[in-house]
Amino acid sequence: EWINQLEAMVWPADPRPMLMLGCMDSVFDVDFSWPPEAARCVMCATCVESKELRRQATDALIQAIAEVRVSPQLLGEHMARLGEHLTLKRTAEVLASVGQVSAQHQSAVFLVLDEFVSHQDSIAKDLHFALTPMLEAALSSGLTVSDKTRVLLKSIGGSSKTARLARQLLSAKADPAKQLVSRVQSACSAIDRAERWHALRALNHLG
Repeated sequence: EWINQLEAMVWPADPRPMLMLGCMDSVFDVDFSWPPEAARCVMCATCVESKELRRQATDALIQAIAEVRVSPQLLGEHMARLGEHLTLKRTAEVLASVGQVSAQHQSAVFLVLDEFVSHQDSIAKDLHFALTPMLEAALSSGLTVSDKTRVLLKSIGGSSKTARLARQLLSAKADPAKQLVSRVQSACSAIDRAERWHALRALNHLG
């Protein structure tokens, strides 16, 4: 196929060209830390019409977060960069599903959405789609909004759903005990990955 021919034309150890074309195969590699191209590719897939692509994006996010291979802030940044191409309802549904997996995933989802909201210059009419899973993640993870996000949320007045969610997020309290659960899970995942890399290096050295 043409996609395989194109892949053969680039350095096989560098998956970024394929990611720029929307090929998500490399994001499932357990030893692949996501660069910006991977974050953008997967976040694009979260908002497309295809249910199959959204499912793949969901699986990729669940796996990469569990294995500490992706920065939530990087995901949030590229989510914001999609701008008018972002279908917020679909992406929010994907992130809500990701957050159901574990405390570690809820923390990551919160950080993704906090970063996304912090990049907003105005209040989008569909912002409530993002704030709904963000509030659930905040209550589950014990995290609170960043200063930049807090400024934006404070600017939302009225009695709309978006305004109510904003007030709830602003009033949420930090919970160190809940935060610790997520940190322990992330630390264990990072240790498992480091041990696997150490074992692989030892085998290569013996070879």
